[in-house]
Amino acid sequence: MKTLKLILLLPLTSLMVISCSTRRSGYPLTDVSIIPQPQTMIYGESNVVVPPVKEKKDASLGEEEYRIDISVRSIKVSYGSEQGLIWARHTLDQILQQQKEVDGKQTVPELTICDKPRYGWRSFHLDVARHMFPLDFLKTVIDCLSFYKINHFQLHLTDDQGWRIEIKKYPELTKEGAWRTFCGFDERCIARSEKDPAFAIDTDYIRNTNEYGGYYTQEQLKELVGYALERGVEIIPEIDLPGHLTSAIKCFLSMQCNGETGWGTEFSYPICAGRDENVEFFKNVLDEVMEIFGLLPVRSSLVEKLSGG
Repeated sequence: MKTLKLILLLPLTSLMVISCSTRRSGYPLTDVSIIPQPQTMIYGESNVVVPPVKEKKDASLGEEEYRIDISVRSIKVSYGSEQGLIWARHTLDQILQQQKEVDGKQTVPELTICDKPRYGWRSFHLDVARHMFPLDFLKTVIDCLSFYKINHFQLHLTDDQGWRIEIKKYPELTKEGAWRTFCGFDERCIARSEKDPAFAIDTDYIRNTNEYGGYYTQEQLKELVGYALERGVEIIPEIDLPGHLTSAIKCFLSMQCNGETGWGTEFSYPICAGRDENVEFFKNVLDEVMEIFGLLPVRSSLVEKLSGG
């Protein structure tokens, strides 16, 4: 009877040994926060030491769609286009930045992510007409937008307060239109800078001690466009027509119906859009803008209507 019990126990012992030998030791599983939140995130059992990354294009995925599979053997990245690959890499960056070393090793959670944007157009606006920013700062903004998968950057280049884009056919726009006598915006910054240096106006944007302004050359903007495209971001130039044009009207007073600049109850005097020479001005400005930003040769509805097109 004792012999029989021993025989019955042996198979059970063997099974236990096999089960233990196939289990692998892991690190404690950590949660991650990703901005914007992916459509699906499925966690595994534990963290693993960061394995090799393998990237592969997948024709079944949409243009901005991607999938990340993190296992003990590899991090597999599948993407539908270069745009999707950029977003996948940023997601991985966000995951890695949240991990702490364990026993001197960098780990990541076992994780499967499937993601694509809910909205195709995701944008951020920056007004450089009222306040200029250096080109390096604009590149930093683009880096941040790309990191959070914002795919459009609206750059407000012209308004009453300043003309910020070089137009070679009309050099007056940057010679005079890019500059203004200190206004309320500037005076508030100067006053606040006494207590907080962050509000101090960059001396590069001051002329004759009491004028604020500056502009971007066409070469600078072309460089910025290329920089943005490499990061999955398209720059949308904002050129205000036919209103909000004091910066241009003061260079060419004849463009205004009464030949002067000024303000009504709420808005500045607009350009006289019905004049043929002003329609020509619109066309010439937009032609150069479209060439800089790689836009299709489309014409604004205003120009088409006024020119009979």
